[in-house]
Amino acid sequence: MIETAVRYVWKLGFDSVYLFSDHIGLYEKYGFSAIDKYSTPWGEQETLFRRTMSPLSFRKMQKSDLVSLTQLLLIPSIAKSLHWHPSPDEIRDTYENYWSRDPDEANYMVILDDAPIGWVKLNGLMEKGTLWISMLVIHPDHQGKHYG
Repeated sequence: MIETAVRYVWKLGFDSVYLFSDHIGLYEKYGFSAIDKYSTPWGEQETLFRRTMSPLSFRKMQKSDLVSLTQLLLIPSIAKSLHWHPSPDEIRDTYENYWSRDPDEANYMVILDDAPIGWVKLNGLMEKGTLWISMLVIHPDHQGKHYG
């Protein structure tokens, strides 16, 4: 119910949700942070919580995501910026032979409103203390919106 309310507020155009509560430890589980404590008009102490929202989520890439990834990588402006003009077969082979098997990397689809809009690749999973984004690709329709 909390997530439904948060998504509704996001769709209305707000970027934060605020709430007062005397429950400690509940709203933090849903991404809220305690900001301050206030006295209520009825003389009790309550905490003001805030959750800054992002419409994005990430999903570990699966073989079923290859169609979306292929469509993304075949967009001319993306292929040009990556200096890679792969065929659909090359993308599939690269995923199956390298990206899905490399224990030092993880691939995620960037999701907006349940639809994939990008791809992010993380490297350095085998190193302690060092992890980096080696690839971030966002569909041109969603670029310039502070998702990167």
